[in-house]
Amino acid sequence: MFTNNSLPIMRTSIGCLLAAAVSATCHATSVGLGTIEQPVNLCAGSDPSRIPLGRVATESNYHYGRGPVITAARPSLHGAMEWKSGTELDQNLAHVFGIGLNNHDVPHSPATILLKSRPAPPYSPYSKEQVLAATIHCLLRSNRGTPKQPIQLHVTAESPDDQALATKFSGEYINAPDRHDDPPVESTPVPDTRLETDSRGITWVVFPNIKPPAKTTARPPVFIPFRLGGENGPDDPLWLLLPVWTGSDHNREQSLETIGRPYPLFYDCFNPSTGGGPESNALFSGDPHGSVFSFDVTSTDAGTEALIRYPNTSTGTLAASVLALVLSAQPTAEHPLAVTLETGPDNPPQWLGEFRTCPGWTADDTAAGNRITLTCSFVWDPRSSALTKGAVPAARIVRSESGELVIEANSTPPEKPDPSLPAGN
Repeated sequence: MFTNNSLPIMRTSIGCLLAAAVSATCHATSVGLGTIEQPVNLCAGSDPSRIPLGRVATESNYHYGRGPVITAARPSLHGAMEWKSGTELDQNLAHVFGIGLNNHDVPHSPATILLKSRPAPPYSPYSKEQVLAATIHCLLRSNRGTPKQPIQLHVTAESPDDQALATKFSGEYINAPDRHDDPPVESTPVPDTRLETDSRGITWVVFPNIKPPAKTTARPPVFIPFRLGGENGPDDPLWLLLPVWTGSDHNREQSLETIGRPYPLFYDCFNPSTGGGPESNALFSGDPHGSVFSFDVTSTDAGTEALIRYPNTSTGTLAASVLALVLSAQPTAEHPLAVTLETGPDNPPQWLGEFRTCPGWTADDTAAGNRITLTCSFVWDPRSSALTKGAVPAARIVRSESGELVIEANSTPPEKPDPSLPAGN
């Protein structure tokens, strides 16, 4: 695990952009898209010593109304999570534990958390205290409390048995200096926890007093690229990566294929009555909507292969989707990932020229029906958060100061192919 204080790569070029785009304290001028974290329920695959925080897509005006999303239901859209006595479809730990949050105008008004008198689900290894602590971390990471204006948290409990928790966690929390250019301040700790950010950019709430299991059965997430937008979106394309944990019946290849499926999990905090929330997966969003004929993943002892047929989207979004697949698959030199893009029989797609001239992509013009295939092999180094083999045009993965991995537009044009290489490379 990488900690927030010790990251192998620290990119500051997007720090201000992320702060402006996704921080709950920025002064947006209109409605815009963003994300907020929830404590993720992995059911029988949970690690009792830590809880992952998973981002979900939101739309809001001045970020009002986003707080309750932290504790809202998170439906498992790609298969149910199974345990020995049944199945679970809610992937938000706070919601299944009966924890509710309201922080309408933090830090100008108090945030309130209600602990309902609800027993822990029988499959979960966590206590209500652990889930409450993870929920508070989500609150703090989406708001700014300063020495002059701290976040005031009021925790109330329906049951007398939970009153001690309400007393323990209520209080004032500071996590930022009064001004952005002031020296850093010591953050108010959430008792008996610490944060760690892993090589995939996911932050975990770790409980140092709980011994981790010798072996965990939790499946790793796959990542859906979510394009920030709206009138207060960034000037240059920026894709956040939404972690998705698939159901128990999905093997590794099927999990990776969800990157090529729509992902309609979206929380409209501005005008939900319209029912017009955007598609979270950038591959299918935009105007007009993007599409793909098929997205198939197979694996052998030699590596993993992905075939993406007839993708109809922009060069940048297709590049972001390929990078999301690379980050999800974590290919190594011993087990690389080969990605093949296939054009349709009609007019050449927008992305063909830039991918064809990008180093590492090999073209095959012999397919029937005027179709063209392009193939590239990828290897990912999780320690440096960089590709050691393979490339895409127009986009790149970078690690922000917080440890989160995002995809930003690459304004540097791809290098021209090496003329010493065989034709088509």
